[in-house]
Formats: sequence, C-alpha cells, structure tokens
Amino acid sequence: MKKTITALSVLSGIVAVLSVVLNIQVIFGGRSGFFRFALFSMVRSGGVMGYLGNLMSMLIVAFGFGLMCISGLRAVSGGGMKTVRSALISGAAMTVMAVISLICSISGGMFNFGDLIVVLMPAVYTFCVFSASDKL
Repeated sequence: MKKTITALSVLSGIVAVLSVVLNIQVIFGGRSGFFRFALFSMVRSGGVMGYLGNLMSMLIVAFGFGLMCISGLRAVSGGGMKTVRSALISGAAMTVMAVISLICSISGGMFNFGDLIVVLMPAVYTFCVFSASDKL
C-alpha cells in the first residue's frame, strides 16, 4: 500500500503542476487543454463570472491535488497520525469535489474520459490511505 500511496501522491503533484501550467490560457477565455472541475465552469459566457469560475477551478485543482501530494508523501515517510489524518481529509475533500464535478459535467453534456480520472485518483488515494492508516 505504501508504494501505491507514494505513486498516487506523486501523480497528484504532477496533476497540480500541470493544472496551473496548462490552464493559464483558460483563465483568459481559451479552451481547456487539461481538465478542470466542471462545477466552476457552468458560466460559459466569459466576462467576470467566467474568469472567476476558471480561476477558482484551476486554484482548487492545484491546491487540492498539491495537498494530497504533500500529505501523502509525509504520511508514507512516517509523519504520524496527524499527517495520516490530513491525507485522509484532503483525499476525501477532493473525492467529494470530483464527484460533484462529475455530476455537473454529465448534466451539462460535456462528460469525457478525463472526468473519470479526476474521480478515480482521489477515491483510490483515500481508500489506500484509509486501509493502510494503521501501518503508516
């Protein structure tokens, strides 16, 4: 389980960095080159609300997956129960956000394969941290 948590933590860090780098153009009204939460892209008209929605989506993806990366790596390296608790909380929060985003993307008719990855990665991460929490 430790190797799985480490791999998912590193992948979460990569997703966090890529969400910032590849979504810079989206903030200024371009098309998404990478995934983002559909929860915040319901306003498609541009303007101030579209800009704020795109910015919120990028920041939440980057912050949430970055927190999963840091707390997961610290939990595996022996950070104690406090670190495991923060890894569980960050994974559960990102799973809830991803499920809400999946529902929004399905209802908006813009569902794609990336939405499944966004849901599965934090869900598997949370399950692995939860099942290995007594060994970490």
